[in-house]
Amino acid sequence: MTINIDSIEYSFNKSLIGKELKDVAKLIKSWNFRESSLGLAAVNTYYNTFKKAKENNVDFSNKDAFDVYREIVKGKDVSVIGHFPFLEKQIKDICNLYIIERNPRKGDYPDSACEYLLPKSDYVFITSSTIVNKTFPRLIELSQGKKVIMVGPSTPITPILFKYGISDLSGFIVENKDGVINTINSGRHREFFKYGNMVSLKNKE
Repeated sequence: MTINIDSIEYSFNKSLIGKELKDVAKLIKSWNFRESSLGLAAVNTYYNTFKKAKENNVDFSNKDAFDVYREIVKGKDVSVIGHFPFLEKQIKDICNLYIIERNPRKGDYPDSACEYLLPKSDYVFITSSTIVNKTFPRLIELSQGKKVIMVGPSTPITPILFKYGISDLSGFIVENKDGVINTINSGRHREFFKYGNMVSLKNKE
């Protein structure tokens, strides 16, 4: 996901074409969120491949995270950082659902509510864009002792994230690059999932 906010100047003001992947990945630390999004994309270019995923024993069952957890979160307090499509239809009727959103819609909680809602939740689903906007460390701190699942197509599928308090990862691996590019360029953003696989990785420790 690209966060289209240009706040401070770019830290790398030259073309990225031809640059080493590791150098582009370092942009994930940038406080310019567009630039940081490019850094996250570079990280995913390395980890979210079929080869790397197989090395890490990633589950290729092609299931949506909220569908997987539907039975597990029944009757529980569940906080979700980010308003995901169809979320209410998937789990709202079976749990105490708190949707926390920076740009809240009707029924959502503002992002400042995380200070109060996460500590009392049983399950916390966090969008991977929190890595880009730098809210991830605080959200993890507030979620200590909870089951924390990072979700979204830009989630880096790497066990490294388990060291920071993530329990499970749910993301996406592109299978047909041209299909994804054409879909996004034509404005049909929701359709790119058919050109890859939804994948997951669980912390078994």
